[in-house]
Amino acid sequence: MKRVGMIAAIAAATALAVVSAAVARPAANATALAACKSGVTIGMLAPITGPAASIGGDQLHWAQFYFTQWNKVKGHVKIKLVQGDTQLDPRTPAGVA
Repeated sequence: MKRVGMIAAIAAATALAVVSAAVARPAANATALAACKSGVTIGMLAPITGPAASIGGDQLHWAQFYFTQWNKVKGHVKIKLVQGDTQLDPRTPAGVA
């Protein structure tokens, strides 16, 4: 159970790092930023319900907190989070994604 939580935490941290790196270079991404004035939508898959709901709930709340803080900064592209519940079932993520 600890291994699943660690893998999920690493995946969430990696996703957040990629988003931060992609938006942190305004000179290189001027055209992309101009096209994203309405914002960006990012999906997150986590076991929000089911046997690992405590882990998935924490991941979801931290992602929501991060995007709330990100969206408060003037000049940043606004990010909307869309959640998907995998229920820790290996068959579910493909349908949710």
